[in-house]
Parts: sequence; structure tokens; C-alpha cells
Amino acid sequence: MRLLIVRDRSAIVVVVIAVLAALLGALLSGCDEDDVERMLGGQTAASIEHSYGVNRDPLLSGWLDDMGQGLVGFSTRQQIPYSFRILETDMVNAFAGPWGHVYVTEGLLDFAENEDQIAGVVGHEIGHVVNRDIMKSFKKSILFGIGVGMIGKQSQTMGDIAGIGLGLLSLRYSRKDEYGADDKGRELSYGGGYNPIGEVDFFQRLKEEKQRHSPSYIEVMLSSHPPTQRRIERQMQMPENDPRNADALTHIGQGYMRRAHYVTALKHFQRAAALAPAAPHIQVAMADALGACGVNEQAEETYQVVLASYQDNIYTQQRLAQVQARPPVVVAAISAEESAEAGEYTGELSLLAQRAGAAAVQAEGFTRTLGSRVKPMADSNSRMINELMALAEEHAELDEAIEDAVLEANAAIGKASEVIYALEAIGSQVVATASQVGGIAEQLEAKLDELAAGEGEAGQLAVVRRSAADIEAAIDDLRQTREQALDLAGTADQIQWLASDNLRGIKELLDRDEDEDCSMLAMSVRRLASSTLEQAEQAVAASRRSRQPVGRAQLRSLIVQANLAGMAAPATQRAALDQLVAYFMRSPAADIAGLRKGGMGFGDAACVMAIATSNQKDLSRLLPLPSATRSVVDQLSRFADSTRGARVMMKFLVSAMQEEVLLLSKMDV
Repeated sequence: MRLLIVRDRSAIVVVVIAVLAALLGALLSGCDEDDVERMLGGQTAASIEHSYGVNRDPLLSGWLDDMGQGLVGFSTRQQIPYSFRILETDMVNAFAGPWGHVYVTEGLLDFAENEDQIAGVVGHEIGHVVNRDIMKSFKKSILFGIGVGMIGKQSQTMGDIAGIGLGLLSLRYSRKDEYGADDKGRELSYGGGYNPIGEVDFFQRLKEEKQRHSPSYIEVMLSSHPPTQRRIERQMQMPENDPRNADALTHIGQGYMRRAHYVTALKHFQRAAALAPAAPHIQVAMADALGACGVNEQAEETYQVVLASYQDNIYTQQRLAQVQARPPVVVAAISAEESAEAGEYTGELSLLAQRAGAAAVQAEGFTRTLGSRVKPMADSNSRMINELMALAEEHAELDEAIEDAVLEANAAIGKASEVIYALEAIGSQVVATASQVGGIAEQLEAKLDELAAGEGEAGQLAVVRRSAADIEAAIDDLRQTREQALDLAGTADQIQWLASDNLRGIKELLDRDEDEDCSMLAMSVRRLASSTLEQAEQAVAASRRSRQPVGRAQLRSLIVQANLAGMAAPATQRAALDQLVAYFMRSPAADIAGLRKGGMGFGDAACVMAIATSNQKDLSRLLPLPSATRSVVDQLSRFADSTRGARVMMKFLVSAMQEEVLLLSKMDV
């Protein structure tokens, strides 16, 4: 039996064909399910990874694998091997294949705001593996004719890219299965030291963004993971997410401590202490967080309160001694010479801030123009997907003679969809980055005014000037992307017309008379599909080139934001921020502190470490950076083969740094 399988909006539309009789018989006869799952898992992984490509940036992939394996350690199904990989597509999605193959997309990493959100989504997918939902759905799809496909023959054009994995996202889970995965995701992220509210925040934001902007690449995630309001409300009622649960608050705070989010941890401990004031372990945890934040006086007082009731507590005695032995933090004030130099530079920075504001306005206009050109293409693509799904229901079986033609035509349509997702992502990235650049230019201008007035610290002027160089370069990067993206939109429109022709070819093949010779038509469809696929692949490659300048602009913006957060932090908090940078950049805190002592800001230092890790370069090869007024990104450009990992980790770092600095400024400590 040959089944027509169409992937819906949750991914590129692909037809998967040919159920091996042996596999079908094995599944239905009840042989060892682990053996079947292992086989399906291998086929899934090979197919998915070839079709999309895998991001192997050591910084990014290492961080995701560490997170995933850590979550697995709290699961009830640890006897199978798990892998966690990043797919190179702008679609916002995450999914699990049989036998522990878990995937997130680059689009999802770009969309998420912090790592708690990623942990919740990854935990959810692990939950589907643990609960064996994937295999249940595969079996169901076979029994009801939706299908499992395995390519038993080799096709010159499709053999490497078609297979069971390409039908993975057409699987649907029951409400009960989704509830179960939600629960597992919450349990695993909580056990692994992440805040379980992250999954709820992610899906809530996804719904809000869809309602505001309705981009196709966000619709993908909503189609495969429908975050109903009931599911969101259900998770909010669970004990791990209860703001009145002192034990949960303490546990989450301890997770933040392990990840060097010390002020966020302190906030959770303080809330827990208000609920359970007599609990000594919460008081000790709070003192630990105060000490880690650099609030030594209150840490000492809190340790002494505990020791008043528990005099023989050795841990508390040791921690108190460590806090008491710390030397005071001393920073040098800005010199009169630096202050005068800052005053001379204010006019230049003011002009740069005006240019940044103008760039933000231009980005808004560009996004409207690009959106008006992309929306008709996205609508057309959506209609094609719906038609393919209808054809799948109408034509449950395929004749072997037209199998390859249908496969190749659908692969071409699928690749054409990726071009649309890429253009939508570029538009979002340009407007968001331009807005950030405009805002941080104003913040830099305000900081420079402080320095010119003699307020601030020695060395901060150099950080401001280097940050200004990043803003200036980011403005040019955004201009390059705008020009390239508009050119790409014209190409994408042509590819959508070709995709429509592919759909018409599929219809003609499927609607033919049974006795009609379709060999010539099938050959024609295959030739068109091959040409469409080639042009779509070239367009996807061009979209990646178009994203490179805006990617650099994003990285520059994040560097400046981290620099600003570091300068806004009290001097006593900066050792804690060194630890935070070290956590995200997977590097020693001493290296971060050393780079800062050499004149870098937190963002500059974080970028250096990220590029060193992502590109597997020894730090000594990247240093010393010769210019104090030139962007770190530009100075390291010859070493930076990849900046995707740096951008994602810098985004999470900046989010955490800003939260830590803001929280500490508001706390009564």
C-alpha cells in the first residue's frame, strides 16, 4: 500500500510515501516496540537533519545539549539516548522524534526571550518522548491511513531528503497527551533548576505575537503546539507555579543561584522567607544570595540571625567568615582629563543618536513595504498547503509511476515556503534591532553627559566610545539588509509562481484517468520541481546572506546593552555579573574579569568569549584588541566564522543582566 502524507502548516509541506510492509506488519503484530522506535528514530533524524540542516555552533549546541541532558536526568525514561539539535530554519518550532531525538529551530531561539522559556519547551518535547506519545501517534496514523512513510528505494533526487522524518510534524497529539507533556515539561524544567513559568510565558507570548503580527513562521508553532488558554491556566494552577508556595520559591531560587542569577534568586528567597520566616534553610539561602550579589553587610547580618538559633551550623559559620574576610570594592573616579574629553565628544554622539533615530523610522517604513509584498505570497502559500491537505484526504493512495514526481513537487513547494519564512523573519529582525539601536543611542548619550559632568568611573569613556562605534556600524548593517531583502522579495515572488505551477502539476497527476499514460506529464512535473527546488534553495541561501548584516547589527546592539547594564550596576555587583557572563559564555569568570580590567565593557568581554567558544579559538589568539574606539565585532571579524551562537547567548545574557541590575536597584538592600 502506498500512502500520500502531507505535512501541514507546522512545517514545510512535504509528501511522504511508501509504507514498508514489513514495518507495518511489525507494528501491528506487537513486536518489541523499542526496536521499532529505534529504527524510526534513526530514519527521522537522518531525514529531518538533511532537509533543514543542523546548526553546530559549539557555544549554542553545547548549551542546548547541556540543558536537554540535564532535564532528561529528572525524567522517568533515561534508558534511551537523547540528542538535542538546532535546525537551520526561521520557522518558530520545536518537536521530538522517536527514540529521543529533540529539535528546536533557530527561529524559536530568536523568538524566545530567556532560557527558562527554552527549558520549558524542551522539557515539553522530552515529555512526549517519555510518555511515548510519538509512537502512539505513529501507530494511529498508520491505522487511519494518515501514514508512516519509509523510502525503501533510492531516488536520485529524493532518496536523501524524503523519509519518515519528513512526516513527523503532521502527527497530532490528543488533549490528554498535550496535558501530559505540559506536566512533564513543568516537572523537568523545575527539577533541572529552571523557572517552570517559562513554558507558560513562551506560549502566551506566542499567542499575543500571532494576534498582533500573524507571520507564517509563528503560525507554524501554533499549528503544531496549540497553546489553548485552558492549558496555560492549568499550568498556572500547579504547585510549582504557585507564588504562595515557599518550597517551590526556594527551589526555583536555588536554580537561579546555580546559573549565577543571584539577584533573581534573592527575590525568590525573600518571597519564600516572607511565607516561612522560621525556616532556617531559607534564611541561609537568602544570606548566600546577598553575599553573591555583593551586599555583604546584610549577608553578614542574616548569617548571624541564623547562628543566634543554630550556633553549631558549620556551613553558616564558614559562609559568615568568608563574607567578613572580603576586602571593600574600590573603583577609581573619572579624571578631570577624561571628563573634559567626554565633553568634547558629546556633540558627535548627539549626531549619532539622531542618525540612529532616523534609522528606526526607516526600518518601520521598510517593514511595511516588505510586509505588503510578502503577505500575498504568504496567503498564497497557505492556500497551497490547504489544497495539498485536501488532496491527501481525497487521494489516499498513489500509483508508483507518479510517486517520485509528487514527492519532488512537494519538496519544491516546501522549500518555497522557507523563503517566505525567511523574509518575514528579516522584517521582524530589522525593525526590532533598529528600535533597540535608537534607544540605546539615547542611553549612551545620557551616560556621556554624566561623564562630562564628572560623574562616573575611570575607563567608562572608552566603553562609551567603543559602544558608539557599534551603533554607527549597526546603522550601516541595517541599511545593507534592507536593500538585499527587497531584492530577495522579487525572487521569492517568482518562486511562489513556480510553486503554484508545481501544485497544478500534482493536481493533474492525481486527477488523471486510471488507464491514462502519465509518464510524460510526470516527467514534466519532475523537471519543473527540480528547477523550482534549485531556485528556492538559492533563495534560501540568499536570505541567509541578507540576514548576515542584520545579525551583526543585532550582536552590536546586544553588546552595547550589556555594556550599559554593566556601567549602571554598582561596583559591588560586578563580580556577580562576571559570573553571569561566564555562565552564558561557558567560560571562566576570571577571564571575564581580566578582559574588563583591560578596558572592556561587559558586552565587549562577553562577545570576545562567545566568539572564542563558537569558533573554537584560543583566547590568546584574539587578544589584545588594538583599538579602543573600534567595534569588538569588527576587530574580531576575521575570526568570527559564526556569530549565531554569540547572538543567541548574548540575548539571554542581556535579558538576565538587565533584570539583575534593575532588581537590585529596586530592592531595599
